[in-house]
Amino acid sequence: MSNIYQTHKPTESGGGLYLKVADGDTVKVRFASEPAIYDNEYEGKLTTRYAWVVWNVELKVAQVFAQSGTFYKNLANIASDPDYGDPTGYDIKIKREGEMLETKYHLTPGRENYELGAEALAKVKEIDLLETLSKSPGASKISWLSEWDVDQTPKEIGKPDVVIEDISDEPISLEDIPF
Repeated sequence: MSNIYQTHKPTESGGGLYLKVADGDTVKVRFASEPAIYDNEYEGKLTTRYAWVVWNVELKVAQVFAQSGTFYKNLANIASDPDYGDPTGYDIKIKREGEMLETKYHLTPGRENYELGAEALAKVKEIDLLETLSKSPGASKISWLSEWDVDQTPKEIGKPDVVIEDISDEPISLEDIPF
């Protein structure tokens, strides 16, 4: 005979602040912010990570979803497809398969474009993504992706680019180089 705790097990994908997708689970979300980018140091290894505020469609909660560069590239491929575009306009099902280094995420975009309701948008705006990430152990160099140059170095917001004016346009002779 089963009891209520066996019948109603909590999902590992949970309703906490961070969305965690368990092996074999599928979660339907709406990406509700632009991506943040940051460095993450874990067990002596430094990796680049991306994070978004997402609306968890099933649980009806706003959450932070942090992922690798591979996940970001997969999402960017969908967003670059003219049939879909910006992922803030439609739901995406995320299915996780595997564990540790063998983990793969499969993304399936929804068919309908619709606006999130006022209640969902209010809950999404309650999460300050950059501040939340700054409290994560190992996270550094946190900023919005739009604030990064294409060579992946953070821009200094509000400061003009440095222009070096004392270099002539005359050809350089390799014999003039002192090595």
